[in-house]
Amino acid sequence: MQLQKFKITSKKLDGSLCLVYEDGHLKSILNEFKQPINTKGWELIKPMIPFKSIYLDGMKFVSVNLKLELISDTTPKPNDRIAAFCKRYEELYGVKYKVCGSDAGKMKALSVPNEIDFKDLVEVYLLCTEWWCKTKSIANLVKHINEIVLLLVKGNATENGPKMNFPDGYSKAFEKECTSPVELQAYWQHLHKMGWERKQVGMITCWVKN
Repeated sequence: MQLQKFKITSKKLDGSLCLVYEDGHLKSILNEFKQPINTKGWELIKPMIPFKSIYLDGMKFVSVNLKLELISDTTPKPNDRIAAFCKRYEELYGVKYKVCGSDAGKMKALSVPNEIDFKDLVEVYLLCTEWWCKTKSIANLVKHINEIVLLLVKGNATENGPKMNFPDGYSKAFEKECTSPVELQAYWQHLHKMGWERKQVGMITCWVKN
């Protein structure tokens, strides 16, 4: 859940009007002005309060001598997502990810379902062997976000259903027997939980025990 809180203030009045948006949608309006808002004042303010926070326009409030101010925001920032991607990329491949100038814009525009942790999407994407995600980049992750979400959801469904029987350590033979991306990713996650790490040595990818 992502919360944004805005306050509307006036030089002529003590206090403020507080707007709370949950996941970008208006949740509540709290009148904290010391004086009640009369009908005329409310009719002036009401058209400037949209249902979605992205449509809030500070200049509209300025035009009627009011001030709109963001006071708190738990929405993940693009740079936080980029940092999470770069950190996991380096952990898996042993090299630093080179961020492109357009990555911040792509991350800002990326829409992720509220119930899904972005770090889980990064994990699924970086471990995925499907042809469409062979190139590991932020741009490609954003491009195929719907497919990645689907893989994550399927993986979670598998984990919540019948348990797969994985070997205690890495087995190249077992890895080859995995018949679907979901099963393969579940096996890799199992290895990660047991302390194994995927390493890139030259052109060869191998698993080592930490």
